[in-house]
This record gives sequence, structure tokens and C-alpha cells, in this order.
Amino acid sequence: MLHFIVNESEAARWLLNRKAAVVLGIAAVLSVGVIVLWLSDFSLADLSPIEGEIISWSAVAFAAGALCLWAAMLLFWLRCDASHRLSRKIWLIALVVGVIGTIPYYLFVYLPAVRRKLRDHAGAERNNSLIPVNSDPESGTAEPTKRRKLFGPFGWALVIGWILLLLTVAASFTFPRAMSHLLRPVADYFVLWPTTLILGSMTYALISLFRLGINRSSNSSAVNRSKHP
Repeated sequence: MLHFIVNESEAARWLLNRKAAVVLGIAAVLSVGVIVLWLSDFSLADLSPIEGEIISWSAVAFAAGALCLWAAMLLFWLRCDASHRLSRKIWLIALVVGVIGTIPYYLFVYLPAVRRKLRDHAGAERNNSLIPVNSDPESGTAEPTKRRKLFGPFGWALVIGWILLLLTVAASFTFPRAMSHLLRPVADYFVLWPTTLILGSMTYALISLFRLGINRSSNSSAVNRSKHP
């Protein structure tokens, strides 16, 4: 769904600037706190009430920073990362792992990209010709072609499955006696339905994200080669 909300130029405008780098740097520091708390060996029961409050609020701040950094780095990977395809595949695995992979991605991929963007922008200002965020002439026509499909067949199957599951749950609360008789023969196996939907949705989301990010990288490389033979 992110593909239909944020395009490449918007993502670059949000992320490839000094202010975003500073804010995400703060989020990266907070993300380190998540790892520290995770590796710490202490019990809240052994702490004083004030210490417990401090730890609790710190954990909330650390988690919020880690979530913001993860979302921003995932958006950067999806829309702005121009690294080699193999590198992008490896970093996607790191991002899926979570905060342990997000911090190195921020340091070794995102920050160098911001520095390059700022350096190019400064050079363009010296030449009195500002470089736009997305200077590809085909960008205006390439974006709509990527929006032809919202879901594939498997995606629609998942949507229908979730709708039927929600309707079944709603009917069970509305007509408990009738639904109990109807579902009794499959009660022992009913848990397989939501489990399958959850696993299928996660797999579909990861595959869609991977294909979308890799295809964007391939299309961008092709445009660059055509512009600079």
C-alpha cells in the first residue's frame, strides 16, 4: 500500500535532507536504547517506584524511536536507495530483522546518500542551476504505470479470506447458539484459518515489498543508462 501513497520524489524530499538526517539520528540513538534494555538483566520489581517510572517511560521513548527509524529506513529502501541489487536484497533482510539491522542501514547506506545529496545540491547552487529532487524526465509517466494493480489474485484471496473471517466472528457474537452448532464439526481446526491468513498476509507483504523495491531500482538504473550512454 505504501507504493500507492508515497512516490519517489516525495520520499526523497522527506528523507534526503539535513533535518531528516538529524531527526533520524536521534531515533537511531533511541533505538540503541532498545538493544541496551533488551540485553539488560534487571527486574522492575527490584527497582524503586521512581526508577520503575523512569525505565518504563524510557522504554516507550526507545520503542517509538526504533519504530520511526525502521519506518523511515524502509521507505528509503523502497523509494530512494540506488545501491546494487544484491546489496539491496541483503539490506532488506537486515531491515526485516528489526532494530539490529536498521541502525547499520542508517549509518552505512542512508547517511552517505544524504551527504551525496547535500554535496550535489551545494554544487548545483554554485553553478546557479539547482538539481530537482527527481530530475528524471520520465518520472511523471513512469509512476502511473506502476499503479495499475492494487492486488494480485493471491492478494484478493487474502482480502476475501479476512472478510469472511471477520463476518464469521461477527456472526458468532450475534448468533452464538446457531454458530456454535454450525462450527462444532470444525472447531478443532478453526484456528488454522486465522493462522493461515496471518502467515499468508505476512508472506504476501514481504514479497510485494521486495518486488516493488527491486523493480524500482531496475527501472531507475535503466533510465540512468539511457540518459548517459
